[in-house]
Formats: sequence, structure tokens, C-alpha cells
Amino acid sequence: MNIRNFISNLQKKPYTVRMRILWGSTAVAAVIVVAIWGLSLRSQIGSFNASELIDLTEKEQQEASQKFVKVERVELTAEAAKFFFTINNPTDDILNVSDINNINLDIASQALNPIKLLDRQGKTFVRKALSKTENFGILEFPPLEAADATLVFENLFFEKHPETVFKEILELDLADLQSNQELRN
Repeated sequence: MNIRNFISNLQKKPYTVRMRILWGSTAVAAVIVVAIWGLSLRSQIGSFNASELIDLTEKEQQEASQKFVKVERVELTAEAAKFFFTINNPTDDILNVSDINNINLDIASQALNPIKLLDRQGKTFVRKALSKTENFGILEFPPLEAADATLVFENLFFEKHPETVFKEILELDLADLQSNQELRN
């Protein structure tokens, strides 16, 4: 049957018959689309692997257990103790960084809070370390004399999972960190 003849015959039919044909063909097309969608959905559900969800959770735990803070050098003077550090965030999430009140330096059971938290250009240090970035900062403490110390960054968390708060504890050998190590900026 020629398509032009079919359309010509369809146009000659009364309005009510044309409307029935329209709604009937629309219903048939909808059933075909829903059937294809259902088959596609069934094949996706059939290939679903619950271990992928477990791997994602393990990845999140691994990110939280990863070390993000590193102290590069320490300068001890009569005026202050400066700790040059980096925060490296290799993840795909934004890392919320501790504020000055959640950082402390433990020396022989004495906890010291920093006086200043700055970047290496002397500006306020970032509160959020963007994904795949490295931030350089300086922590300034009151003058101190010690060979070893523990630097603690508390209340670190990722933007996507603010309920998972963690801290980083860095055991520092101050004598070793005072040597002339080159600083990155």
C-alpha cells in the first residue's frame, strides 16, 4: 500500500475515526517505548553488583585515613616558633580545614594553640582545600624549646560527608625539621 494513498484515505475519514486512530497509534507507541525501557532496566538491575557500593564506602574510609597534612620545616627563634606545612588534597572532594582553635601543639603534656595561621604570602589560610590541590601555610606558636612535639589538626571533614569528622596527628622531630630544607611556595 502506498503511503500517499494511506494518508489520503485517512484524511477522507470522519473526524471521530481519525481521533480514534490517533489515540490508538499513540497508545501502541507508548507500550513499545515502555517495553523497551523495562527490558533495559531489567538488564541493568541484573548486572548490578553490590560490591561496588562496598568499594565506594571503603574508598571514603581510605580517604579519611589518608594523611593530608605535612610539616616541611620548623623555625625556632626567641620571638616565635614557625611551622611551615602543606595540606595536600588529592581526592575528588573538598576538604574542610581546621580553624586556628582546632589546631594544637602538644609538648611534654602541654598543649599550645597557634597565635597565627597564615598562608606563605602572609594572608589568612584557606578554610577549604579544593580537590586535587596543595595549600602551603605557616603556623606560628609562642617561643618553645623542645626536641619532639605532636601537632594535631582536629575537625577535618569532607564537603560530601560532613558527618565523618577526623583529625590528623603528626609526630614531629623538631631538631630534624630545623635543618635547612628547601621550602616550596
